[in-house]
Amino acid sequence: ANSRTSWGAESLDLCLTTERHSPYTLGQYLWSGADYIGEPTPYHTRSSYFGMIDTAGFPKDAYYVCQAAWLDPDTQPMVHLFPYWDWNPGQTIDLCACTNAHSVELFVDGQSLGRQTPDPDKGRTAAWQAAYRPGVVRAVAYNADGRPVAETEIRSFGDAAALQIQADRTRLSGSGAELAFLTVRALDAEGVPVANANDRVTLRVQGAGVLVALDNGDSTDPDEYQTSSRRLFSGQLLAVVAGDGREGEMTVEATAPGLRPATITLHTDPYQGPARRRLPPLPAAADPVKVPLRKLELHADRTRLTPFHRKAVVTARRYPAGATAGEAIQWKITDDRGDTATNAKITVQGDTATVEALGDGPLRVRAMACNGRRVPQLISQLDLKVHGLGQLHMNPYQFVAAGRYEASYGDIGNGNERGISTSRTGRSWVLYNDIDFGPDGSDEVELPIFSLDGEPTPIRFWDGEPYVMGSEMIGERIYHKPKMWNVYQPETFRLSKRLTGIGSFAVELNTKVHIKGFQFYPHSRAWDTLAAGACDAINGDSFTRAGAQVLGIGNNVSLVFRRMDFGEEGCRGVRLRGRSPLPANTVHLLFEGEGAALPTERRVVEFGPQPEWGEQSFTFAPVTGRRQVTFLFLPGTQFDFDSFTFF
Repeated sequence: ANSRTSWGAESLDLCLTTERHSPYTLGQYLWSGADYIGEPTPYHTRSSYFGMIDTAGFPKDAYYVCQAAWLDPDTQPMVHLFPYWDWNPGQTIDLCACTNAHSVELFVDGQSLGRQTPDPDKGRTAAWQAAYRPGVVRAVAYNADGRPVAETEIRSFGDAAALQIQADRTRLSGSGAELAFLTVRALDAEGVPVANANDRVTLRVQGAGVLVALDNGDSTDPDEYQTSSRRLFSGQLLAVVAGDGREGEMTVEATAPGLRPATITLHTDPYQGPARRRLPPLPAAADPVKVPLRKLELHADRTRLTPFHRKAVVTARRYPAGATAGEAIQWKITDDRGDTATNAKITVQGDTATVEALGDGPLRVRAMACNGRRVPQLISQLDLKVHGLGQLHMNPYQFVAAGRYEASYGDIGNGNERGISTSRTGRSWVLYNDIDFGPDGSDEVELPIFSLDGEPTPIRFWDGEPYVMGSEMIGERIYHKPKMWNVYQPETFRLSKRLTGIGSFAVELNTKVHIKGFQFYPHSRAWDTLAAGACDAINGDSFTRAGAQVLGIGNNVSLVFRRMDFGEEGCRGVRLRGRSPLPANTVHLLFEGEGAALPTERRVVEFGPQPEWGEQSFTFAPVTGRRQVTFLFLPGTQFDFDSFTFF
């Protein structure tokens, strides 16, 4: 319904169209019809939420999609419109209408956005895009003759002003065995349901009845079911009441801070025998927030960032005003997939955030509120676009979520924490393009993996797209760790080739695992044997570059090597390969700090005599950190330089 597991169906539409293509059917069974307590997947909540209806019995949008597939359009034409209509001004919203009729037309404030005819072989839902503005959205369904047969509408709304109670029955047995189900809703000042209201509502029953339980359908809500107070979820709450053994009336009252209360009266019929409901008054749940936020409305001074306007100031407006005044808003910038954006940075000051663009691409600014809970309960999002700054490459030396793949093969599914799952049967792979491995590159990568069976699992790594001409498999390695359910366990793999420059990287499997992502470890060339001719710069009065060698080094020649990271342990010596007819050549090694505030250090060695090519080793006091190394040759030198190795 509102969550796809890695082992579930690709989509609800696929389930319905598969059934449609069957030559015969006795009906359809979908797991699950309703949400149920326990077994949440993948997130750690109190209930599983695959259902067409939630634990409170409130239908989800998927419920109506199923209706559109199964109801007879001639006798029971229907149309359902979603989502609700209350967003950020100008935000592009996907408006969807599911219907069993031949076609459906969408109107925003009376203006048609077009009529669509859903293909039953692909699904019964039509979709449009519209920029949000307060108003009315209406969907009209038509039969094959073009005659309207069903319609529905949604309206924008303001803050909650009053509560409303509706009951599924007004009379019930006094035995306590029969239950009445009451729906509590929040309405704005115009009487429009507030679809995102989350006010805390308290229920009180007086007279010949008792309150049995409350539920709002929110799988993340930690409040008990047997309580007299819970927050609304999606603007509504279910209250369950029963008779207490007496004949008469019970009055149910719903109250919430700042809202007009609502009451309803139910009648209990006479009952002879012991009452089944003798419950004490239910306790009220504690809540640190008196009035929770229902909406964060985002406003930006600009939504298009360029080299001339690199910054946008985004302000969050709280609704209702003053709600959760003491709680800070959390801010984040993401890409279209929901991963942390790398082409911008954000600076936060209270309810305002400044976004500075670093590279081209889409951005989504998120403002989040916890509403007194441990994790965000409310997310508001605004789209920004960056153009003209140039494309940033993916940094493999920071963790890359597996969900950021650009191409795939096989049944790739969702995984926990922005990860992916590979195919259960057959070959599958994911490909990541435009990765900047840098000039020194890397041949060591770490992958956090969740294996379902704990068996040895072969993994193939590719430089480029698998099985495409020019691509190369750079290792088949085995992942083998004891199974820990729903836990990623990292493993580091050494590849058979060092990846450098701008390139691609792919991971291929023949079995199912979950992969959280990957991170490469940068190779430090400081420990490689480097050719003298591979220097980043060379200056001086007398020298000749001969391929990988530098010959005839004379007066005041310097060879510069950048990006020499000696780490915390540092280097303690150098091995030089060269030749010289002189008994001694003085070589000064200058170690200048790169980036960090490291002082320049000098080490001096004497090379010679060495008339033929040969190696000589020298030790010195350790040098640590990231450095630029310069080999400086003073006047009087006669030296042919082949290579060197630090140790």
